[in-house]
Amino acid sequence: MQPTPTETVALEVLAPQAAPAPAGPPTGASRPPAAAAPAAPGRQEVGNTGGLGANLRAAPGTEAKVLAALPEGTALDPLDRANDASGRVWLKVRDPRGMIGWVAQEYVKRKA
Repeated sequence: MQPTPTETVALEVLAPQAAPAPAGPPTGASRPPAAAAPAAPGRQEVGNTGGLGANLRAAPGTEAKVLAALPEGTALDPLDRANDASGRVWLKVRDPRGMIGWVAQEYVKRKA
């Protein structure tokens, strides 16, 4: 007995369809204003230390490791701020060598 021939069926491969774009606000509706980027604060420096300088720490708080001692007048680029458990305000800064750490806010003043 002879085998019967089989039919070949051509399959069409469809490309994936992109999802429809989400509907925007109705015509005439206003969009909320874009949030403005915060202004870059001016350069600051170590000050108000009576000539003793300030410690650059690895994290906010007096318990954090001291990374460097910064003499009074050292230029600082402010990056962020935080409060520790005692309520003291700390500033995240970059010193002139590029080292980043935290300094108590009371030892930082605007550069003259």
